[in-house]
Amino acid sequence: MRKSLQLVSILLFTFCVSLSSFGQETVGKIKTSGELRVGMTATQPPYSMMAKDSSIIGFEVDIAEYIADKMGVKLVTVKMKFADLLPALESGDIDVIMSGMTMTTERNMGVAFIGPYQISGKTILTFAQVYADATSVDELNKGSVKIAAMKGSTSEKFVTKNMPKAKLTTTSDYDEAIKLLNKEKVGILIAETGIIRYTMLRHPESGYVSLEDPFNYEPIGMAVMPSDYLLINLLENLIDELEENGELEGIESDWFWDDAWLELVD
Repeated sequence: MRKSLQLVSILLFTFCVSLSSFGQETVGKIKTSGELRVGMTATQPPYSMMAKDSSIIGFEVDIAEYIADKMGVKLVTVKMKFADLLPALESGDIDVIMSGMTMTTERNMGVAFIGPYQISGKTILTFAQVYADATSVDELNKGSVKIAAMKGSTSEKFVTKNMPKAKLTTTSDYDEAIKLLNKEKVGILIAETGIIRYTMLRHPESGYVSLEDPFNYEPIGMAVMPSDYLLINLLENLIDELEENGELEGIESDWFWDDAWLELVD
């Protein structure tokens, strides 16, 4: 009986040590490499975008820089298509996703989210005031309505679920969607409020119009693997710190309400 209890104790200790090591694996890798690898599209202004000097800048880049600085490591932004972000996280090619990602229940069943560090919602960009006057998705759920949304995004799912009668075109990024809108290949671009606000801020003479209020509200946060509980705890603490010291509000104001940074991009 005593030998059995000893064996159980040894197995339990071994399991706990293994579990502890597994939960610290990503943080250990970051410390060893001296790099925090953050995946983002760099095509979702003002969350992340390419600057004239080919660097990646934006709201989430500033947050990532704060985190990397606190960890004492170098920030490495890894540019990729939105649809490739979750597979890259699962394969270990990146440590964190920060790319205007909505914290959905479906995604949360596969990854852990830290946040939200911003509240967004689905809205539209269009030239047609009749679309901008819509007060519900039902008014846009027509076969005559042509909509563009980024492939793999919650915007695509939002259209598929709420406007199945509309003709949906998916694009690899928002630049492609905006080009379709400008060429009148589609009548509406659906995206998060921040991205639509940026586009209208960037092109004040374009004639773009949008909704007065978004159709819904969505929490935006960063995604990590659920097994990385030490990294999760670390990131949660840093986001709390960023919020409590007022820096998060300042960063959001700089990118979503101030247009000074527009001169940094083409």
